[in-house]
Amino acid sequence: SIQSHQQELEAYYRKQIDGRTVFWRDKYKPYMSVYRNRRLRRDAEIAGALPNPMERAVDLGCGQGDLLAMLVPRARMVVGMDLAEVMVRTARENLRDCGNVRVLCSPAETVPLQENTIDAFILADVIEHLVDPLGCLREVRRVLKAGGRLIITTPNAAMEFFWKRIDGTLNAPFRWLRRHKRKPNPPVLEH
Repeated sequence: SIQSHQQELEAYYRKQIDGRTVFWRDKYKPYMSVYRNRRLRRDAEIAGALPNPMERAVDLGCGQGDLLAMLVPRARMVVGMDLAEVMVRTARENLRDCGNVRVLCSPAETVPLQENTIDAFILADVIEHLVDPLGCLREVRRVLKAGGRLIITTPNAAMEFFWKRIDGTLNAPFRWLRRHKRKPNPPVLEH
């Protein structure tokens, strides 16, 4: 069900984010991540596929707001949607200075937008995680303007697993050092 899926996502992303408000792109350092490069190429391809000009754009499964940040200068109104409340809060915090962004917590199968109002609708590495992909696509069709653009990307599962394993192996010593780094003692306060 969508509710159990939402609970699973919430638990997973709470563990991933752990109270930090960072963009996804900042999580993976350039000198340590091959996986990061795939994501950057994907984002560049999405940027190239966007209509120009556009009034309103939606990023469904917006996560921490990376694609929303790319959309901000390109559209008058940008809407991000995610099922995980922790991701919605993080995206809102990351984009708090952008006046043309709304971030909503909503399932993909229920898009809370009016009909025929969206110029571009992005599902970047999201559709494979949806409980009801066809229900989502029906909603996208409902809100897209005539001539609007739907952009869907989905990773190759075998390659994703391979790159994450390589990155995980290469980054293991750095993660260990961060976890075991000695924290400085608190200062001694004298009265």
